[in-house]
Amino acid sequence: MASGQAPHPLRLSERRVLAALRGQPALSRSALVEVTGLPRATVLATVTGLLRRGVLAERDDDPGSGPRAVGRPASVLSVVYPAAPVAVISFAHSSTTIALCGYAGTVLARRSVPIARGDDLAEVLPAVRAELADLGAAIGIGDQVSAGVVAVPLPFRRGQGVARVRPVTPSMLATFPNLHPLPDWLLTDPSARFTEAFGVPVVAENDANLAALGETVSGAGHGHRGVVYVAAKDGIGAGLVLDGRLYRGAGGIAGELGHISVRDDGQLCVCGNRGCLVTVYRNGPQLIDEIQTAYGQAITFEDMQSLAEHGDVGVRRILADLGRTVGRPLADLSVLLNPDVIVVDGSLGAAAEPVVAGVREMIDRHAPPMISEFVQVVAGRLGGDAQLVGAAALARECHLDELLG
Repeated sequence: MASGQAPHPLRLSERRVLAALRGQPALSRSALVEVTGLPRATVLATVTGLLRRGVLAERDDDPGSGPRAVGRPASVLSVVYPAAPVAVISFAHSSTTIALCGYAGTVLARRSVPIARGDDLAEVLPAVRAELADLGAAIGIGDQVSAGVVAVPLPFRRGQGVARVRPVTPSMLATFPNLHPLPDWLLTDPSARFTEAFGVPVVAENDANLAALGETVSGAGHGHRGVVYVAAKDGIGAGLVLDGRLYRGAGGIAGELGHISVRDDGQLCVCGNRGCLVTVYRNGPQLIDEIQTAYGQAITFEDMQSLAEHGDVGVRRILADLGRTVGRPLADLSVLLNPDVIVVDGSLGAAAEPVVAGVREMIDRHAPPMISEFVQVVAGRLGGDAQLVGAAALARECHLDELLG
């Protein structure tokens, strides 16, 4: 039995203690008494049993967390997670990233690989396994992983797969030149296939949801109860984290910002709606494609960031317009959800500032002051690691769910 796994079904008090630690790095015994509402004697006995079984670990409290009484050092308790890392496979629109992460969210290693989501799964699985083994060997931790997370850059329903869209036709390719048909393996949830191939639990999740979770647990959204994350670099989307938990909605695809209608007389979208945001920014799946079209020449993403940082009027105008375009529906969302913070894709780097300004403008213009004055609009802090940190957080959630049954 791996460390951190309960060898027999949990008692009610044990379940309540573990549930109290969900989303918390560590809690003291006194805090567990307060959160669970259980008698102190029950909490003490429960904690002792979970420590003995290796489900919980104990350490001295961080001395930098504030003053404490003289005497025996205070201690805190945390869930024990597997020692082997989490494998993350992120299928972006234009590239695929393979990474190994610790359960605490530390990115141990990452690399871009020539594996496309459109490839046949019979080719994808062995290629991913080989890349993970090579990555583990390169950093000296071997080829063992304890869990996996697959990031999907499309409207994705857990347990079902990518939401079905209209079949791709030649006329649609004329409108959306970078559009690609969905591979069959994404039309259902591929988690089971990856689990079978890797021999460890694997879950698939929308990429914006993962980034939202990452920024919430240790980025710009940390400490906030209502977080809206806006993806912009590699396709337009959003993720919602409410009270520390991902909000997926009734159909499992909440946050599809790219499919909000912004033009009543706009193009018919692949989703069946008209005038979706993705039909307005249609020159490619990446923001850089829109910039290149405006400039009429090939520029890199790093070029775009540098131009924005040094005040290029054209680039900053496009970025600010993007912020205003997504900011308008976000203003309405703010009225409905009253979030603490809207986090704009930190992987934009220096290019995030004009987008943040555009979103802020729309929030202030279209949301009432009683809403807008409480909504912060900030750039993400984790950059390109947001998805990976979020994947580790999701792996922690899944591990706890397994313990709790």
